[in-house]
Amino acid sequence: MIKKTAVTIVLFLVTYAIFLIYNTPAEWVISRVDSQLAPLQAHIGNPRGSAWSGHGQLEINSIDVGRINWNTHLWPLITGHLEANLRLSGNDIEAHGRLDASRSLLQLNGLKGRADLALLARIAGMPNTAQGTLTADLKTVRLSGQGLLQDAQGEIDVHKASLPSLDVNLGTLSLRLSGTKAGNTINAVLNNSGGDLDINGNITLNNGRRYTLNAYLKPHAGQKNDPMRDALSAMIGSPDAQGRFHYVTSGQLSP
Repeated sequence: MIKKTAVTIVLFLVTYAIFLIYNTPAEWVISRVDSQLAPLQAHIGNPRGSAWSGHGQLEINSIDVGRINWNTHLWPLITGHLEANLRLSGNDIEAHGRLDASRSLLQLNGLKGRADLALLARIAGMPNTAQGTLTADLKTVRLSGQGLLQDAQGEIDVHKASLPSLDVNLGTLSLRLSGTKAGNTINAVLNNSGGDLDINGNITLNNGRRYTLNAYLKPHAGQKNDPMRDALSAMIGSPDAQGRFHYVTSGQLSP
């Protein structure tokens, strides 16, 4: 009799927990990621559905990026943790991946997507001086509770990259990203294929804020690229013995 009663109580609690999950409003999901999104000037508005399955509009810097859909996993949701499959769809952007979030961590795994470079420039508040289509295949992207980028591993390519105002074709730009075990440095190897010049270098991001770009630029031979060489000479200085211009810059990402 006692055993039957215990089983009945357990079944009731499990059923009730599942009932609560299916009826938990979509705002619960938003509250779990708000702290990490705020420093990125990001917001998910007009949520619909439930914590179990829903959607909302992703805005970054007051720009409507697209509709984000989520489907959460059962057991983590019961324990107050958030694991969900995400899909973002907009006019110039498509992405999907798996979210793992808590109050102190936001991590995206298996993130794959495509976006127009002009849209990304508008989102970042940068001038639209470059054109191309960005594709990403990232194993991991991790943000701290303060929205700082702690880790990124995978590949990012920009296809048909160009600088129309300078009439420069960059070909396909590629970034190969890897993070350190300590979680405070992200390294990215930068190169390209095709285009009017060869690009080789690396980008380092320290503590989610301070970045350094160290790159070598070598215009291909030909009269078409003479103006580019002149411009690089005026901006950077004389090339080395291999005809490469060495460009180094650093700064800090906006909070």
